[in-house]
Amino acid sequence: MKLNYNLNPEDPNLSARVFNFSRPKSEDLEKALSRITASISKEVNKKLFKLNKKKNKKNSDIQEDNSDVDSVNKNGRVCVEDENVLKIELYNIDNELVDSKLTNKEAWVQGSYLNLGNFQFKVDLNPPAVTELSLPVVLMSGYPIYANLSVEFTDTKDSDIKWYVEVKDSNSLNESTHAKPKKIPKRSPENWSLVSTNPTFLPSDVQVGLHIKITCQPKNGERLGEEVEVISKHPIIEGPINCPFEKRHQHTKSLTSEDRFRVISYNILADLYADSDFSRSFLFPYCPPQFLDINYRKQLLIKEIIGYNADLICLQEVDKKIFDLELQPILEKLDMEGLMKMKLGEVAEGCATFFRRSKFKYIESYDIGLAEYLAGNDSNKDIVDKISKNAKFFEKFTSRNSVLQTTLFQSHSDPTNFLIVATVHLYFHPRASNIRLLQSHLCISYLQTLIERIKNISPSLIYCGDLNASSSSGVHEYLLGKEVSPTHADWFSGGEEYVPDLHLKHELDLINATGFSRYTNYVGGFNGCLDYIYASGLNALKVIPLPSHEEVTAHTALPNQYFPSDHLAVGCEFAWRSDSKMNVDE
Repeated sequence: MKLNYNLNPEDPNLSARVFNFSRPKSEDLEKALSRITASISKEVNKKLFKLNKKKNKKNSDIQEDNSDVDSVNKNGRVCVEDENVLKIELYNIDNELVDSKLTNKEAWVQGSYLNLGNFQFKVDLNPPAVTELSLPVVLMSGYPIYANLSVEFTDTKDSDIKWYVEVKDSNSLNESTHAKPKKIPKRSPENWSLVSTNPTFLPSDVQVGLHIKITCQPKNGERLGEEVEVISKHPIIEGPINCPFEKRHQHTKSLTSEDRFRVISYNILADLYADSDFSRSFLFPYCPPQFLDINYRKQLLIKEIIGYNADLICLQEVDKKIFDLELQPILEKLDMEGLMKMKLGEVAEGCATFFRRSKFKYIESYDIGLAEYLAGNDSNKDIVDKISKNAKFFEKFTSRNSVLQTTLFQSHSDPTNFLIVATVHLYFHPRASNIRLLQSHLCISYLQTLIERIKNISPSLIYCGDLNASSSSGVHEYLLGKEVSPTHADWFSGGEEYVPDLHLKHELDLINATGFSRYTNYVGGFNGCLDYIYASGLNALKVIPLPSHEEVTAHTALPNQYFPSDHLAVGCEFAWRSDSKMNVDE
């Protein structure tokens, strides 16, 4: 139970103060009042001590405040000792004294009054309140600013948001826009100009070099909560213009029609792997550190992802903090809902799937960890028996933390259409094609079993992600050809890890909707097509074109100032099989 008190002393020298308490509902009122007395008395003493200290300087003696102060202790601290001052009582809305033996839940009623000595508090029970309000560290012109806002006892959409830009003189605006600010601007109203009352704010080029301020007043009907404000730590800087992904957005300007849907799959490069001395020195030495910083990259990622106007967004290498604090709250405002499946073990990243609520209804999640599925499902017993004979391969495979995020959706436009969306990030090591081949089989085997289990609704399938497999790999031979022989070269990629007689098959009719591009991953020393969208029971209509080779290599490799990840997003528009003919148009 949360209680809010506004202390507004009649003495103009004592400033107002809001007290907030969180107490157990089952606690006796008597105990709660005792705690409240201690807190408020301490604050009153502090204020009165400061007040009398000021009077002492003027009058060379501490002046007695007849209404609130009875004595001064040896250290010169004002003490609230008068019996009347210490008396605390709760009165209900009928001005009747509340029994102190009642529980907090029974005693506290909206509109009650708490008397503490000569002070009176109006009880505000569970008022609308801002629990979190913060701004991104990096603010860039041309890139929408989304505040991290959380409220309680109301909804964020019912809150009054105001954005302000710092007001400076012309001389100040001529200073370097990248210079570190000497100080955060003062909070007086004349230093700020109101620029927006929308949930988000898009800074323009003329605002580069200026700080911003956001205020939020939570509301619940006629009840108003305390307004909270936050000032940016750094001024707005110039954002990169004409990023290659903005050209791709020319192909996704609008949402899809009712009978179609757009899917993107994107490995967004987890901060877990980008923010390290190793990544800065060895993985991406060509990329200046400020462009590897997640505070910079996330601005580009959010703008890029939103611009695809996708109905299904499948992401890999998603940091838990980025999902919780950035992607989920921001995309939620745009009719998208997100689900996340963390990798096994202690790894703080995983796969995430976002779906457009107006297009799809979420039915159920069927996520698995691949190593757990191998060991825990009886249908895999033959495979387990074979690979367990090679201890090196068995240990290597079962220690992998890969997951298959699997979600069932239903179409709103035609409730007879169901769709399974599965996204995966297969093991990355260049000499682990054998691992990826078996991982792929487990994914498809599991999906085939799931489809059979719910065959009464005849679900279509999207299987996508970072497969870490080039066009010539056994993974694609297996997916498209429905089997891979036990003598395929990929089984020998691990040297001593070779396991004989692994003949894998499946029965799904899959298409490679996004095809085999020149590459979807381009880093120093390697490039290749690793990211794909496979489908079954759907018509692939239009693939989102990839950036040109000149654009990708303009700054050596990925990531860089204009590309937030070392991968490129792949995307395709689909129609339900009955709506159009099969036609993949790249």
